[in-house]
Amino acid sequence: GEIENIGIAPEFRGKGVGGKLVDEFKKWCKEKQIDYMRVSTYFGYERGINFYKKQEMTPIDVSLEGEIKL
Repeated sequence: GEIENIGIAPEFRGKGVGGKLVDEFKKWCKEKQIDYMRVSTYFGYERGINFYKKQEMTPIDVSLEGEIKL
């Protein structure tokens, strides 16, 4: 299963809302017999990276992008 985007309004951050959303996603995956999940976050966004680490996820890669200049 893949979480494409989660956004929590600033006034609700740090109150467990994001963790509850991920827990519900995990339950949904289990019901669908999905045993692997993936999520993307921005490189260097330590708050997001740490959040997902707390959700028992491990960083596995880095994506790079840039403008094409000729």
